[in-house]
Amino acid sequence: MKNTLKRFRYLFLLPPLGLFIAFIDSEVLNGFLGTNELADHYKFLGVLVLGVSILLFVVLQIDKNSDTSE
Repeated sequence: MKNTLKRFRYLFLLPPLGLFIAFIDSEVLNGFLGTNELADHYKFLGVLVLGVSILLFVVLQIDKNSDTSE
């Protein structure tokens, strides 16, 4: 059981990633960037950079832990 969880631990990233994408998608579809204000575009880019940074950090931590545990 423990080996199975270790093997598929990357799948635990998919639900939060899906929620993040759904949130961003709903905000854009509701006209978040429709005002053409520069501040809105910076907020959008900031959220995307933050999301990608967190995802990259988590993947690197999982990869680092898998190298040391085996």
